[in-house]
Amino acid sequence: MWKADASAREEKAERSRWTAWTRGTTGVPLVDAFMRELAATGFMGNRGRQIVASFLCRDLKVDWRLGAMHFEHALLDSDTSSNYGNWTYVAGVGCDPREDRYFNVPKQGRTHDPDGRFIRAWLPEECVGAATGALLNPWGGSGNGTAAIGYPGSPIVEQWQWGRGAKGKGGGGGHKKGGGSGRRDTRKSAGRRGAGEPFRGGGEPAPQTGAAGAADGAGGSGQRARRKKKKGKSRVQHQL
Repeated sequence: MWKADASAREEKAERSRWTAWTRGTTGVPLVDAFMRELAATGFMGNRGRQIVASFLCRDLKVDWRLGAMHFEHALLDSDTSSNYGNWTYVAGVGCDPREDRYFNVPKQGRTHDPDGRFIRAWLPEECVGAATGALLNPWGGSGNGTAAIGYPGSPIVEQWQWGRGAKGKGGGGGHKKGGGSGRRDTRKSAGRRGAGEPFRGGGEPAPQTGAAGAADGAGGSGQRARRKKKKGKSRVQHQL
């Protein structure tokens, strides 16, 4: 499964990142909490599966097939077709080959676990004395705020995308001069880069019907309806 053309050093590094991911020791508290939930219960919610899958493929640069095999082994509700279909969807190699689908882990944490309760539930020892802001924003100068022996004090990998949408200082992410809030950049690129769609059946935007659908074939009013429809889809992507 390891890349045949990879050097011994590259192969060792990839194995190390994959092992940290499976054990919940990546130094990214949200990802590690989900992976420890999986190890302890054999279950992980839909949002968690999307986040950790994207993190493995996009941030850790590990072959998606290794993640799919781990899920198949660890999930009690694993279904081969759904499992591999969803992994190819996240990795951008399946029937929907969009290679830039990406879940911004810090942003997902602020959206779905703003108080850090889920993280603290699955990393109780690591989170003792840690500030919620540090747990959710592990790219900051102080790391993830943890102090447990054997657990990384900062992520084993960091991405410039993690600065997008951050509040306060250091929110620009470094991909442009002067930083910026990140919010404007995320909106502008939502349709091109993607903010991470859900797994199949996870709440995709419904098509326009009724009056809006009838307006599509009515000349100028139809054009306006299509523009409104497209704009609405962009907002849905931005919120993910």
